[in-house]
Amino acid sequence: MTPLVPLTCTRCGSFVQTADVRLMFDKPFCATCAARPDVNYLEAFRLKYWGKRDSWAWLIGIGTPFTVLAIVGGIASEAWLSLPGQLASLVFGVAFFLGQRWARWGMLAAFTLNFLPLLQTPELAIVAVISLLFGAAIWVSIITSTLNKLFFKLEVSQKELQKAWDLFANNTLARAGFLLGMTSLLMWPVGFLALPVSIVGLTRVDPNAMPPIGRKGQAIAGIVFSSVGVIASLAMGFSMVATTTR
Repeated sequence: MTPLVPLTCTRCGSFVQTADVRLMFDKPFCATCAARPDVNYLEAFRLKYWGKRDSWAWLIGIGTPFTVLAIVGGIASEAWLSLPGQLASLVFGVAFFLGQRWARWGMLAAFTLNFLPLLQTPELAIVAVISLLFGAAIWVSIITSTLNKLFFKLEVSQKELQKAWDLFANNTLARAGFLLGMTSLLMWPVGFLALPVSIVGLTRVDPNAMPPIGRKGQAIAGIVFSSVGVIASLAMGFSMVATTTR
């Protein structure tokens, strides 16, 4: 019988018998370290958003009172053709906000019902069809997003979790610096905020950390873009001072 060879835990360095090793992201860990949120960070990310409303659920919930007003207005003006879509939007919207899974596709049906009255007007039919297709595509992207799936307590793959973690949790300062840096190309003073944020984001990059901290490219791009904004702002300021002192 081949003896079990102990392995070294990636995090704490302690020896672990092969039978007791926990593999996380193709790296060996002891049971204690494997249970830590910083090691099993994708599971920690999943639990953080499990059953928690995403931004779209809150947006639909906030829009519910306006749907009620639209229904009351439709009844008052005797716009009966619009009522089925509005009533469906109210029912499915409330159910969606409460996390009822059947409401995910029900909202798409309600969205379709709201456009049916427009199809009866020839000059608006093409616009209605295009709007319906465009809106349906957006809605499908919403309900297939990882955060929305987690809100409805649907299982998601490790690949989906990894993409969502990279987008929402991986080096958020570098991402913010990049977005602010792009903004500074149009609004130069924003560069004074974007530059330090991007620099701090760059200093945090560590691909060997657990979890790995990335976005090096975005941090560098943020520094470049924000530097342009800072230089442009300073040049504009010096120009204005020179003009006023003449």
